[in-house]
Amino acid sequence: MLLELCIYAVVIVVNIAVGGRLLWKGRSNGARPELLLGAALVLDGVEWVFWLLAMNGPLADTPAANLLGAACRVGIIAHNVCLLLFTRLVFRPQSRAVLGAILGLAAVMISSFVIGVALGDWLGYRSDRVWIWLETVPQLLAYVWTSLESTRHYGRLRKRVVHGLADPVVANRLLLWALYGVTMFATEFVYLVSIGVATYAGEYPFLLDGIMIAFTSLSGVMIWMAFYPPRAYKRWISAGTEVRFG
Repeated sequence: MLLELCIYAVVIVVNIAVGGRLLWKGRSNGARPELLLGAALVLDGVEWVFWLLAMNGPLADTPAANLLGAACRVGIIAHNVCLLLFTRLVFRPQSRAVLGAILGLAAVMISSFVIGVALGDWLGYRSDRVWIWLETVPQLLAYVWTSLESTRHYGRLRKRVVHGLADPVVANRLLLWALYGVTMFATEFVYLVSIGVATYAGEYPFLLDGIMIAFTSLSGVMIWMAFYPPRAYKRWISAGTEVRFG
C-alpha cells in the first residue's frame, strides 16, 4: 500500500508540475494549446488527489468520501474535455465537425455523471448501469484519438528528420505523447475491468491495481520526458538520429 501511494504521489506531482509550467507559459504568451494541455494535466493530478483521499484517507468510508469521489469524476471529465480540445486545436484546428463531436461527447459525459449521482452512484461503481459506460467510453476515445493523431504526425515528422528538416527531439515528443495516450487508455481500461469484476463478483480485484500502477507510472514518465527531457536524453535522441540517417 505504501509503495502504491508513493507512486501515485509521484505521478500527481509530475502532472501538476508539468501542467502548471505549461499553464504559466500559455498564460504568458496567450498560447491556447499550452493552456488546454496544462489544464488537462493539472486536472488529472487534482482528480487523483480527490480519489486517494476518498479511498485511503481518514475520510474513507464516510459521507465525505462520496463527495470526494464525485469531485474526482468531475475532474476526470474536465481533464478529458481539455485533452480533446487540445488535440483538436493542435491536429485539426479547422474542423468544425470534430469540435461538434467533442461538444457532444462532453454533453454525454456530463449528463451521465449527473444521472449517476442523482441515482446515488457517487463513486461511479455501478458498472451494471448504462450511465457509467456513457461517462467512461468517451474518456477512452479521448486517449485513443490523441494517441492516433500523435502517431500519424510523428510518422510524417520522422520523414522530415531523415532529411534534416525537423528537430528529432520534437519528433520524439510526439512519439512520447502517443505513448502517454496508450498508457492512459490502458489505465482507464483496467479500471473499468476492475469495477466490472467488483460489480458482478462482489469483490474488488486488488491484483489488477498493480497493473494500473504500472501504467500510471509509465504515463508520468512519458509526460516528463516529452516536455522536460534531460539534456542527456536529448543528446541521445539527436545522436541516434545522426547514426541512423547521417
